[in-house]
Amino acid sequence: EEIGEGKGFILRAKGENLSFKKESISEITIRNLVGFKKSIDILDKIVNESKSVLKPDGKIYIIETNTPYEEPNEIINIFEKAGLKLKEYIKASDNEDSKNRIAEYSSQLLLADDSYMLIFFKDRN
Repeated sequence: EEIGEGKGFILRAKGENLSFKKESISEITIRNLVGFKKSIDILDKIVNESKSVLKPDGKIYIIETNTPYEEPNEIINIFEKAGLKLKEYIKASDNEDSKNRIAEYSSQLLLADDSYMLIFFKDRN
């Protein structure tokens, strides 16, 4: 589904096998990455594939609205192990602005208080 000329598009795909050129995507949004307790092996593949298609200085937005993890430490560790850096951790329970910011990226209007968004970036190095 295209969202406007020059603005990008929405694609539903299996994260472990993205069909894009290396370093060709500026931003990736992943919803409910661990929502159903995927295996660590699958998570590693998704993270590494996402990193490979992400441009330097590109961002990955992880939005969890249905997570089995109270704190995202395990997710943060997986992304950092792949060489991505955590830029921001936003909890829906912090305040209404935080909840609205997550909703903007998740296309989900009603968020549980335990919902959160992690923003990672790919360093130029």
